[in-house]
Amino acid sequence: MVYKYQSAIEIGNVEYLRTIEERDYLTYSGKILERYFLEKLATLQLYSAKGTYWENGNQNEIDIVAVNELDKTVLFAEVKRKKENISVPQLQGKAKDLQAHLKGYDAEFKSLSIEDMQY
Repeated sequence: MVYKYQSAIEIGNVEYLRTIEERDYLTYSGKILERYFLEKLATLQLYSAKGTYWENGNQNEIDIVAVNELDKTVLFAEVKRKKENISVPQLQGKAKDLQAHLKGYDAEFKSLSIEDMQY
């Protein structure tokens, strides 16, 4: 396996690596937080399917969609590092097209952040 920044590591270019880390930290940590909540939902064993959702052209991206086919429920969740950066009304708008395919399902909308890691 070839690592993207292996050469910078091998030559000891610490400042370059620090710049890359600072540049990419928010994106990387956000993805890890999403993965954490997806795995946490799996341990609850409440859903028959879970994952992320986006429409063509990366429109209406929803970080987490979890479906319980038996109970006819669906969870829509937006994940951000800071809760104040999440808009539940905006999430509800992004979920409209998907909800149209899930007629008869009760929908729950959640904002998940670092504060909710004990969720």
